[in-house]
Amino acid sequence: EEGGFDVIVANILHEPLLNLAPTLAVAAVPGAKVCLTGLRSEFPEELQDLQSAFEEFDLQRTDLSAGWCLLEGK
Repeated sequence: EEGGFDVIVANILHEPLLNLAPTLAVAAVPGAKVCLTGLRSEFPEELQDLQSAFEEFDLQRTDLSAGWCLLEGK
């Protein structure tokens, strides 16, 4: 009711992020920045699932240390 968010950050695992994708998409204002982390680099199919679920944000992957990665987009 009060509008959406300019930035959405989630540091949780793949499955909860997939379940939350519709809710987070509705919560974001147009042009919002989305950062998803808590994701393992060694599971590229899970990362592709998330990129598809959040396709409106055009998520880009950045590999981090210790096998973790970040998906971020607008």
